[in-house]
Amino acid sequence: MSRPRQPRLLDRYELVQPLGAGGMAKVYLARLADPSGFDRHFALKLLESVDDPAGAEEQVLFRHEARVLGSLHHQHIAQIFDAGVAPDGAHYLVMEYVHGATLREVLEAARHAGRQLPLGFGLTVIAAAAAGLHHAHQRRSADGPMGIVHRDVSPSNLMIGHDGSVKLIDFGIAWSRNRSLETRRGIVRGKPGYMSPEQLMELPLDGRSDVFALGVVAYEATTQTRAFRASSEHETARRVVQGKVRSPAAARPGYPAELTELVMTALAPDPASRFASAGELARACADVAGRLGLSLGPRAVSDVMRSLFPDAREPWLAPPMPRPRRRHRHRPAPRPGPRQRQPRRAGGGSAGPGDGAQRRHRHRGDAAQRAGPGDHARAPRRRSDDDALRVAGRRRLLSAAGRSHFAARGRHRRGTVVGCCWRPRPTGSCSASRSRSASAA
Repeated sequence: MSRPRQPRLLDRYELVQPLGAGGMAKVYLARLADPSGFDRHFALKLLESVDDPAGAEEQVLFRHEARVLGSLHHQHIAQIFDAGVAPDGAHYLVMEYVHGATLREVLEAARHAGRQLPLGFGLTVIAAAAAGLHHAHQRRSADGPMGIVHRDVSPSNLMIGHDGSVKLIDFGIAWSRNRSLETRRGIVRGKPGYMSPEQLMELPLDGRSDVFALGVVAYEATTQTRAFRASSEHETARRVVQGKVRSPAAARPGYPAELTELVMTALAPDPASRFASAGELARACADVAGRLGLSLGPRAVSDVMRSLFPDAREPWLAPPMPRPRRRHRHRPAPRPGPRQRQPRRAGGGSAGPGDGAQRRHRHRGDAAQRAGPGDHARAPRRRSDDDALRVAGRRRLLSAAGRSHFAARGRHRRGTVVGCCWRPRPTGSCSASRSRSASAA
């Protein structure tokens, strides 16, 4: 029996299992346990040490993300608790673990279930994300406004908790004024389908760029269709810049006019025509919900999560998955067939020890050697490689009982297996006909 694999330790944290990966970083479920009884689980983001220019740039972005997250304290932003460098040079961030799924996974689950998400769910998610973004946009340091822009608002970076919480995650490519690494000209970071026109054109950014991205998420969360879907990223970027988007009322029948106005205002190609801030978008969501008679809050989210993920338990409470058995690649030995009578010599008596070859070869290829004087002997025929492969393939498909029946049928009736067919031999080569001819003589 193999020994259980020891968990990997990273400073004080035990890496329990992987949760996901993105770019050069991986996210693990980590556990911090203390002899005094303190026990808590976290989401640990790990960036392995890489000795190349790309790895060095990722490390700079990683440290910048730690500084940005350390300055943010909001209920709709995943909190950071620790950051450091392991002895092997790997960088890590210890963040709040949100028990739930990303908005992308929620949309996929609803699509597979054939369900339409309630408008109250989508408005709650957008209002919560807008509140978190407004907090980040307004954050100040000792030197003045930090000017934080997320730049990667998308369904994959919105965590939806089973308890109804909504958390904004992944500030890995966020921009701020105290950033030490500037994006090189011609390199655009983000997802083209969720980037603002000014971000695609590499123009100066502010909080209204995140408002546009959140408008794209609002379109998708309330209609369950992509706003700027195209055959290629280049075509998607062209549609974003030109503002070619279908009205959400055309994507979902019965879509309210008030919600259409909200989404299309957030998706305006000109930043001056959008909501002035993410906070204004959050207030607009609450106003539209009030006019439509929708209730916003954690319950509108938890009801949907409970219906889509009814058996969701924390990973450390779920029963362990059984380890699959290793399949043996070698072919098992065939089961022995029924015992057969030894062939007789031409001069009488049974075969002796020197006739091992005659005892081993009992197929029809040796019929000529076993034939009597009055029999019509057939010329010995060697089985070809193709016949052997076909027989081997056929026997692998049979069950254990089928193989036994196959062996008994082939040995007792002295048949020949060719492909998947059984052909009887001529009666002249059968031992029974040999005995009959001897008695007749």
